[in-house]
Amino acid sequence: MERYRQWILSVWAVVLILAAGAMVVWLVHPPATGPLAFVRKLLASPSASERQSADSITYRFLFPNEVEARRGTLTLGRFTDRRLCKGATWQFDSIDQWHGLAPSIFEQDRQWVAEHQSGWQISRWLVENGNSAYGRDRLFWSIQALRCLDPESFVNEIDMIERSGRTVCIRATEGPSHYDFDTDTLDWNPTSIPDPFVALTRELHHVWYDLCREGDLAEVRQREHSATMAENRMRHILFLKDPTHSQMGPRLRRGETSPEVVGDSAREAWQSYRESLPP
Repeated sequence: MERYRQWILSVWAVVLILAAGAMVVWLVHPPATGPLAFVRKLLASPSASERQSADSITYRFLFPNEVEARRGTLTLGRFTDRRLCKGATWQFDSIDQWHGLAPSIFEQDRQWVAEHQSGWQISRWLVENGNSAYGRDRLFWSIQALRCLDPESFVNEIDMIERSGRTVCIRATEGPSHYDFDTDTLDWNPTSIPDPFVALTRELHHVWYDLCREGDLAEVRQREHSATMAENRMRHILFLKDPTHSQMGPRLRRGETSPEVVGDSAREAWQSYRESLPP
């Protein structure tokens, strides 16, 4: 009887070992469908990246034809997993109100940390001048405004700049905003005319072109053409989203004789601009 009992225990030990091995294989190479797949889904804990994706919080300005956009205002929305959160919209009379209102809006969101946002690193490159009223925080929030206006192309460029492993020197200036490809220096005027956000878009695109596309080896004509395309993208976004920019047209391009593309209105000018672009 004792020998039989030891034999039974040995068999059970083998069965348990095989079952444990099968469980490991099942977890690593799960079935695609069926009840086993469902059980594995319940057992498996989400990875950090999956949790971050599930809790992804973004902000952007709405287009006027979106449901929650309020007529005659520039509307900011908060999104979770690309879905607009209920009751999470804020109205601005124009983009010019951004610096006065935005920081208090974002302070209410505990999941939004300034130091973790794209653009924070770039804003720290600004050499602060005690004589200037515009410091690193002003630059940071200016970049956030551009991110909310253009959460696709502009955001990608900012991310690429910060991942390039290179830096530039940024200085506040009272003169025109300008980027020097030879010295990697960006002179930034926070009150640029006709629009400081448009000017910053152009010069940060120069930074991207230099650091990420070896723009210092390109001809000046190529640099300026690329920057004008980026600037006109932002101009068009402001034209569409901000009621106070409803008369903003495209920037003069090489070969044109007028500051704005031909048209009796800004809308016609944009239509003319789009038709002039290569297919």
